[in-house]
Amino acid sequence: AAGEAATTGPVDVTKYIVEKGTKLEYTEDDGSTWKNVEGAKDIPGNAQFKITVEYEHLPLDALRAAGGKLTYTLPGIFREAVAHGYIHGSDHAEEIGTIEATGNTATVTFNKAWLDSRPEDHSVIDGDFYVRCKADLTKIPNGGDETVIIGGASFHFHFKPDLLAQYADVTIEK
Repeated sequence: AAGEAATTGPVDVTKYIVEKGTKLEYTEDDGSTWKNVEGAKDIPGNAQFKITVEYEHLPLDALRAAGGKLTYTLPGIFREAVAHGYIHGSDHAEEIGTIEATGNTATVTFNKAWLDSRPEDHSVIDGDFYVRCKADLTKIPNGGDETVIIGGASFHFHFKPDLLAQYADVTIEK
């Protein structure tokens, strides 16, 4: 079973996110081609995004106290987090937990047995996971310039202009 009875809320991974390895990518197709957003121009409003979160030095004691759970909340310009599946160990052979998303938050739950099996001389863990999402067009400036901060990483990119006019659904009632 994943986790144990928590004595604290889930660990917010944000302060453990590092620049190296953290990525923000987008796709204009079915997800077969991902492009780095850094410096991108004219990203369409219907693009899908993938945030790869790389974290380091997350204290195992805090994770154990949180029932093996850590959370990540999307930056404000994103919506509809999508994440489901398994978290694998460093050798990619062992499933050490699960990831799922609700609303704008992804939750990683590490297996209690895996947490309990960490050697006593290991007080922290490093790792990564990814979350897919969409842009919240109502939060994109009309000029399209955007800077997103993900933990210790910063990404600057540009959306196409007039996104709401191009991609928003409008209902007119009489």
